Amino acid sequence: MPLQSLPAAFFAVVFRANIPAALVGCWITNPFTLPLFFYLQLKIGSFLLGRPSLMEQFHAIMDKLTWRFWELFTEAPGLWGLLFLGGAVLGVGLGVLVYFLTSFSYDFAIRAIHRSRDRRVSVKR
Repeated sequence: MPLQSLPAAFFAVVFRANIPAALVGCWITNPFTLPLFFYLQLKIGSFLLGRPSLMEQFHAIMDKLTWRFWELFTEAPGLWGLLFLGGAVLGVGLGVLVYFLTSFSYDFAIRAIHRSRDRRVSVKR
């Protein structure tokens, strides 16, 4: 979804969630990291549904198809399900991880600002 940061920030405000965590979660996926996330989604979905290994499925599909991207999804039975299930599990896992990392980083930065301010005040006295 283009401009995914805007709805993420809006819903973070609506649900009183951590806005920086929502924004960082959106910025993780970009054109450079998207292939990795597709791979992880397929791998997780295959594992959870007990399907053959991802590479076996991929080679079987590629033997039958041309290199047009859309045919990969229309000819592969259940590939959308693998992506959906893998994406849901990966999204929840990464969402929790990013939430705690962002909260920790935010708290660390605030404490550092307070320590710096306290040192400046104590030096002036």
